[in-house]
Parts: sequence; structure tokens; C-alpha cells
Amino acid sequence: MLIHLRMRRVLPLFLTLAIALGIVHRVDAREPTLSDMAGQMIIMGFIGSEPTQPGIRGLINEAAANRIGGIILFANNVKSPAQLRRLNGAFKRAAPGPFMVAVDQEGGAVQRLTAKKGFVSTPSAADIARKNSVAEAERLYARMAQNLASAGVTANLAPVVDLNINPANRVIGRVGRSYSADPAVVARYARAFVRAHRASGIATALKHFPGHGSSAGDTHKGFVDVTDTWSRRELAPFQSLVRSGDADMVMVAHVALQTGGGERLPSTLSPAVVEGLLRRDVGFDGVAMSDDLEMAAIRREHSRGEAAVRSLRAGVDLLVFAAHGSDPAPVAREIHTALVRAAEADPALRSRLRQAYDRAVRLKRTRVPVNTAPIRAASAPVPRVNPAR
Repeated sequence: MLIHLRMRRVLPLFLTLAIALGIVHRVDAREPTLSDMAGQMIIMGFIGSEPTQPGIRGLINEAAANRIGGIILFANNVKSPAQLRRLNGAFKRAAPGPFMVAVDQEGGAVQRLTAKKGFVSTPSAADIARKNSVAEAERLYARMAQNLASAGVTANLAPVVDLNINPANRVIGRVGRSYSADPAVVARYARAFVRAHRASGIATALKHFPGHGSSAGDTHKGFVDVTDTWSRRELAPFQSLVRSGDADMVMVAHVALQTGGGERLPSTLSPAVVEGLLRRDVGFDGVAMSDDLEMAAIRREHSRGEAAVRSLRAGVDLLVFAAHGSDPAPVAREIHTALVRAAEADPALRSRLRQAYDRAVRLKRTRVPVNTAPIRAASAPVPRVNPAR
């Protein structure tokens, strides 16, 4: 009995010390509620750059209430390294659980942290593949990842692994976002991107599943159907990276793809694409995230709540809403309420929500920034980009 009493006194002290030393991680003692699970799925965008601004302050309150599980940064949110650290830190300190700070930082035409704002810019995927070896690309991407980590970013929504099948495609090929039309080349450079980011504790997202490179339209502006142009060859880079263990997340696009004679739905709402092509055929069991569910391909036909529930049913684990032009806190509550009510009414959806929660939390807890080096100013020398070979 005396030994048991001593153990009961000593054990809390041991656990406290172990947590402080990083030997074990603090976990919630209670089982997550439906509210907790729905919140971890929601990644919100917003307008503004300072935690004191009303819209951002309201969204920070949503993070504190565990009704959102992350944010996505756009160009308007980024002013300088110090400002971005301050903004990201405010969200992270408020959140009681694992919290994702995501950004689209591909290089070239798509990068939110630019040299003009004090960060290091990176060439486009097309330029890097044309002018640099894979090893040189990894060094360039290491610089990028260090910038992100030191600014408090935890996830880079890249690399693009779309094949450059239609060079006239104004959202992929024409702006240099694809490494190549060759799946093997795409996989090699994308792998360098992923591994460089992992070295700095940054998660990545392969995009845009099941492939956007053969499309002619823009899902930002409306419905885009790739059924007649898409081929299974476009799955090859995803398959290669999943098999080699280099896939943290996969971003599902809004392109519509009819498989097996079913309905032509945006892929983010299609069980045939997410559970069929991505889970069964490609073999990916990690986090599937949506492209922005505010894009016209979705919003013209579905409310935010409906889009969130349908995407969850389809097999998507993280739901991205840019919320541009809206106060983000009410938008977050609308989405959160829709998910909770749908899960309360449907046992199968509750099970799907728990699966999404488990995947999302596992990723957020394992991909933690480890690099604290200061951000290099825009005037710092950029690694040499070799002349075309």
C-alpha cells in the first residue's frame, strides 16, 4: 500500500517532467466530441494581416473554441516576416488542439511569401525542372521550407504533380506550374520538394488529384469536366510518391471526372474519385484535403454547409474555405454547424467524421516545425539557377 501511495504521488511529477522534456506528448484525457472532430476538419481563409483586426480577432476566437483546425494564408495576409510570425503565433496560441497554418508556396506564379515582402522567392516548377538537377532543386526547396518554418507555417499546399498535357492550360501549363509531361520527371522533382520540406518539419500536399493538366478550363470560374481529356497516366506521379512514402496529404481538385458510368461530379464531392481512384487504386490512406470550396465550380451549385457535408461523405478529410469577401467567423460557424448536425443525424457520417479527425490530428501532431533559423531578407543571395541543359 505504501509503495502504491508513493507511486501515485510521484507519477504526476514524472509525467509533467516527461512532457516538458518532450519524452511524451500531452493528450486530451477526454474523448473528442463531434464539435471537436468537425472543427479539426475546417481550414479557413480570411482578409487582413493583424490579429487585432475585427475579422481576424473573430476567427481567432473560433480557433480558441476548437471550431476550426487551421488557416490558409493568401497574399493579402502577408506583409513582412515579423508581421507573419505575429499573425500565425496568435492563432497557434489560441488553439487548444493541433492547428495547421497552410499556404500555397509553389514558386513562380504561385507564392504568397515573396521577395518584395522580405522572403526568398523560388522559380516555377517548369523552370526548376528545365534548368536544375533534382539535387539542386532540393537545395532551392530547402531554402523555401526554412522560410516557411521560421514564419510559423506548418503546411505547404504543394507540390503540383499535374502532368503538362495541355500546355495551353491557363491554370497549369501556361503559367509553369507543372514540372513536365513525363510522370517520372514530375515524381522525381516533387519528391525533392517533399523531402526538403520534411527536413524543416513542414507537411506538403500533392495536387491536384486526379489531375488538372489535361483540362482547358479554370475551376475558380466554373464547372470544368475532364472526362474526355483525362487518362489514368495522370495518376502515375501520385502513385509513385505514395508508394515511396512521400505523400503527407493529397489535395483533391474540383475538376469533374466521370468514372464507371456514374454522375459527373466535381472530384471533391465524388466518392468514386476519392474513395475509388485515390484510396483504392492509388492506395493512399493519408489526409485528403479539398481545394478551396469557395471556388465557382462548387459555390454556384452548393451552399457552404452542403459542400462541406458532401465532401466529407466523398472521403475528404480537410475542408478548405477561403471566405474572401465574408466575415470569416460566421462562415466557420456555418460550416461547423452543418457538419455537426449531419453527423448527429447519420451514424455512417459520424464514423466518416471520426476517420477524418484521426487522419487530420495524426498529421498535425507529427509534422511540427523544427527549424527556427531567422528568415533571410530578400537581399540575401539566392541559390544559383543553372542555365538550361
